[in-house]
Amino acid sequence: SDERIETSATGSVQLVFIDKTTLNIGPNSTLVIDKFVFDPATAQGEMALSLGKGVLRVVGGQATHTGGATIRTPVATIGLRGGMTSVTHSASEGTFALLLFGKLSVSARGKCAPGGAQDADASCAGETQTITRPGYGVTVTAGSSPSTPVKVSAGVIDKMKNAVTSASGQTGGSSVAPNEQDAANNNVGTGTSVVSRLPLGNQVQSSSRLATTNNLAAKITQQGAQITLSNPTLST
Repeated sequence: SDERIETSATGSVQLVFIDKTTLNIGPNSTLVIDKFVFDPATAQGEMALSLGKGVLRVVGGQATHTGGATIRTPVATIGLRGGMTSVTHSASEGTFALLLFGKLSVSARGKCAPGGAQDADASCAGETQTITRPGYGVTVTAGSSPSTPVKVSAGVIDKMKNAVTSASGQTGGSSVAPNEQDAANNNVGTGTSVVSRLPLGNQVQSSSRLATTNNLAAKITQQGAQITLSNPTLST
């Protein structure tokens, strides 16, 4: 809990948890892992994250399929059940949450009834928008309710994907690139690793999820652009 991650203007990071939940964090981002709880014996767990700024992509594992994941930004509370989402936040543009797969709920933080508390806790959440259609997103700005879900342009989806993809030449600070033997020596991805023994239930393997994501992005691209974001790092 309370692990803080910050990336530079040219940095990015990927975190893979024991339940196979994957976080991809883009440049100029600040993220706090408020809580991650997972019991391999029962495959039950939950996750809570706080995105202060930047770009985040969550590919759900067992924890998000059971207890779900909560992503908080300064203006929104986002709930993910299974599946995948991409979230951006900036002080000027607010929060944008895109559903790639699964179910997403988006509420405004600190939007209370007149005279009510303004401490931005969960009880102060305003109207909630729920997204179940992949390729749709919701925007929340300070002091406003979440927008109606809208179909997102292929260009924005590509930019959000690219924003959390490592650029050419990034090494993660290592002078030697890791290889398959390094992974095997550290029991990562082997038949005896803890992750390989986890019950999958309705969750598909990581490679299958990645293929599904790529296919989904291709289909959305074919459907053409409908909206663009004004954020210069994301707009088409």
